[in-house]
Amino acid sequence: MNRIVTDLEYRSTPRHFALGDAVFDRFTRTLSVAGREHRLEPRLAGVLECLMAEAGIPVTRETLLDQVWGQDGSDEALTQSVSRLRRMLGASCEIRTMPKIGYVLMADPVPVERPDMARETDETASHDRHARYPCGPALSSARSAWRWPV
Repeated sequence: MNRIVTDLEYRSTPRHFALGDAVFDRFTRTLSVAGREHRLEPRLAGVLECLMAEAGIPVTRETLLDQVWGQDGSDEALTQSVSRLRRMLGASCEIRTMPKIGYVLMADPVPVERPDMARETDETASHDRHARYPCGPALSSARSAWRWPV
């Protein structure tokens, strides 16, 4: 059963996240990489948000399918989404395949105030896990219970 996240909870988490040289805007679902802006489809943005929520930790294929597609998902759809994200991100951020497990985002998403601040935040950003937790609406209640700040 998916957890319903209030508008206040969703908007209280940061809007922009730097992933290496890329900047992801959660509200407009845009990914800016090397001056190019990509508009992400809702499910593609959902995959990226879920990977960002567990950056550095493998996320199973089943979890991604359940959280992003629900009952309509397929392995092929997930594989294509990850492939598209990899092409868009290029060298700025790596999504690594963990055989027989799932995927892991190999960059630490850093919240930024504005997209143009992405390069300035490496030294100044807070590394509090809750402050950079972006995957709100798609989380199940079991996963969100121990992740969301109380």
